[in-house]
Amino acid sequence: MIYKHKRHHTRAIPDPEHPVIVNLVGENFIDTIRAKDIGEGGLSVYVPYQFQGCVVDREVAIIITLPKVRSFKATGMIRHKGKKQGFYFGIAFTDIKDKDLQQLMDYIKERAELGSIVK
Repeated sequence: MIYKHKRHHTRAIPDPEHPVIVNLVGENFIDTIRAKDIGEGGLSVYVPYQFQGCVVDREVAIIITLPKVRSFKATGMIRHKGKKQGFYFGIAFTDIKDKDLQQLMDYIKERAELGSIVK
């Protein structure tokens, strides 16, 4: 069964052994980090330090690498920052190609079938 999170999209939790790698390019930063969770509407990432260049409501370029899938580009808007279990922030997608969204939805379905979703 697929549960819906309040974000209106199912959010998959990546397998730690096969992480979702996220390259972020913002106005004042470039970094490669792992996704905490990911859905068709956006993603959340933990960072090992307070992201000084991360500004809420700023657009960022994103390169997402799903396990066993070629990397793809997207654009997103930083929506919130927090300090739960370390520093993290959430990004809402603002532009993603249909074929890349389909790959993402296939990945989310696969993780959901394994029960690895945000409830």
